Amino acid sequence: MNAALGLILARSWMNVCGLLAFLLVARFVTPAEIGIYALASSAVLLPMSLVGAGFAEHIIGRDPEGRDVATAFWSSLASGAVGTLIALVCAGVAYGLLDQREIATIMLLMSPLPMIWGIAVIPESILIRDGRGSALAVVPFLADLLGLLGLAAAILMGWGVLALVLNRIISCVVMAVGMTIASPPRDLMHFDREAARRVGRFGAGLVGSRVAGWASQFGTEFVIGVLLSTSAVGYYRLASRLVGALYTVMMQGPSSAQLAYFGRAHHEAPKAYDHALRLHLSIAMPVIIAVAVGAPLIVEVALGATWAPSGFVLSMLALALIPAIGANIATTMLVAQGRSRRAFALHSAMALVTVLGLLAGSFFGLDAAAIARLAIACVVLLPVVAAVRELQPSGLMRTVRNYAAIAVPAVAMAVAMKAVLMLLPAPAGWLAGVLTLATASLVGLGVFVVATFLVLRRTTLLFRLLLAGQWSGFRRLSRQPRFGALV
Repeated sequence: MNAALGLILARSWMNVCGLLAFLLVARFVTPAEIGIYALASSAVLLPMSLVGAGFAEHIIGRDPEGRDVATAFWSSLASGAVGTLIALVCAGVAYGLLDQREIATIMLLMSPLPMIWGIAVIPESILIRDGRGSALAVVPFLADLLGLLGLAAAILMGWGVLALVLNRIISCVVMAVGMTIASPPRDLMHFDREAARRVGRFGAGLVGSRVAGWASQFGTEFVIGVLLSTSAVGYYRLASRLVGALYTVMMQGPSSAQLAYFGRAHHEAPKAYDHALRLHLSIAMPVIIAVAVGAPLIVEVALGATWAPSGFVLSMLALALIPAIGANIATTMLVAQGRSRRAFALHSAMALVTVLGLLAGSFFGLDAAAIARLAIACVVLLPVVAAVRELQPSGLMRTVRNYAAIAVPAVAMAVAMKAVLMLLPAPAGWLAGVLTLATASLVGLGVFVVATFLVLRRTTLLFRLLLAGQWSGFRRLSRQPRFGALV
């Protein structure tokens, strides 16, 4: 629980700073400039996302004694060096062959990031494995705070989107130094080739999964850039950046805790999945609904009418997170069971369907592409759950029932928020917009809680534990493979 809380706090703070940085820069540049940065940074994020794939997961869930730490560290560092070389090659191609000098400049400046992250990924995994939540929260706090200060200085000097590049570099460097100081890998002279091959085979599926995840999240921007314009990429990136903050807090943070949780509860996989899904949905749903309903007002308050086309896209992408929660938990269960190749196959299929759907939707405009993204997320949920044989035969129907049950308070909250927004006068100024959004969200949250207590008996128990502050109950649940009254 300490590790999970530290991860959630760290991811929350990282996304607050990242989102604030993005919004600050977006106020001083055009959507087209943001689109250029989005295309360049997406290309660098592909090799960066592959750094430590498999080795980090191995340290967290499969190496409690720390025998393979040195092997994992050097392997991750090597993968980071390869990632930097790939980024440099891509920058050269963009400059020499495609004549995209602005994109090439950004890629060149960001090319060291994969290698720097290769230093940090294994120390961070050690902290997660050992449950050192305080370090997991403090180091990202300092890294992103310093990155935000650097970005503010760059904006004052008129750097434009390059301020975002500086922010990334400072945050990554401080993160690498801080994680290494907090949890230095020991016995670095010990490198086990057999262990590297073994973990490499385990991580092969995870590499594919990360590529598929990148294609689903960032490859879509290349599709929009080719079929529409760099301005459309900017609008889409703003919405996806806002949703990405939600995704990291609501899914990536809990996923590491779920990885260890499923590893302990592998004998009762259906109950483990059912409990994790209900817990996840009940906590995440109010936030997702608030963002989806208030999206147009959020964009207007944050950036003004120039970025208005991002409002509808934000609503659709936020709603797409709801089915993504169930699919993400199912693939996390597969990884915990050592079945990373099955997870890779599922991620690949989802990425392919997502890219093809967005390709078709982009022919009809940006809004159609966003609707296609939501439709795809809903379509792939059930096949992903059905592919996990431990959840059969009842897991699929239990998943449907859980979603149907949580839909009742979710719809009630959406209707309440929409009614409040329609009844209140149109806000004049950012302060009035914030107050209007806060009022609608609080009313909607109240309706959600009341509807939950009236309709969902099992989720009611969860909320009672939360409201009563009975954290010891959650600690017992997280340590035990059986789930008592919550099942």
